[in-house]
Amino acid sequence: PEINFSYEDQDILVTYAQDTGLNQALFPHIVSSDSTINIFWNSVSPTYDWWLEWFSQYERFILDQAVYAENANIPIFILGGKSILPALPSGSLPNGQLSNTPYDFQERWKELIEKIRESFSGQLLFAIPSDITDDSQYEFFQNIDAFYVEFESQLTPKTDPSVAEIKGQVNEQLDTSIYKLVQNYLKPLILGINYASIDGSASNCTNLGSSCTEFLSVGSKQEINIDLAEQADIYTAILESSIEREWITGVVSQGYF
Repeated sequence: PEINFSYEDQDILVTYAQDTGLNQALFPHIVSSDSTINIFWNSVSPTYDWWLEWFSQYERFILDQAVYAENANIPIFILGGKSILPALPSGSLPNGQLSNTPYDFQERWKELIEKIRESFSGQLLFAIPSDITDDSQYEFFQNIDAFYVEFESQLTPKTDPSVAEIKGQVNEQLDTSIYKLVQNYLKPLILGINYASIDGSASNCTNLGSSCTEFLSVGSKQEINIDLAEQADIYTAILESSIEREWITGVVSQGYF
């Protein structure tokens, strides 16, 4: 894994955020389009030795960033995320096959969390996509401070939904799969919202024949219709639903459109 900008660039962003009084969190993760990362995971032959090397490289990347977060006085550090899902214990590859993670990966993730805490004194969050929250049961989740749920799933099959329709689906997802994390681990939960300002965002771009994140990341000759109103309706629905649930302790606008 590599960061896609220099430490100098990172310092500028951190300093600017601190000077303007913003709350900060550092979320180092593998950045790639959905199709690219899926091609990578589906093309590997994850043997025991391969996984040991992968985890060693990921651990070095994460611990380096944890030290940076501590030195920069960043109060929140986030690890995990959808790009490393196959590396979770009993994980699966994007094609549905088991990723063959070693038997001791529960312990390795737990040890990584312990190593992060040796370098970083702030709060530690684990990022997990909203569509797998009801299936996620890992022992090392007991050792984090809170969950960061990446919320970008389809909210409606319609391309022109009302706020009420969007909110109805948001409520269903929050109260079923996502709330199970709170029930199982009694940890605070923050939502990371990731919906683009394009027509079809609430339906995850079914009208464009691809997920929104994939469509935007790889580019397309197909015309994109900007729809700021739909994006605003999505954020309105999620914020209203979040305010009504005391177990949601924060909301982050993830990405920039």
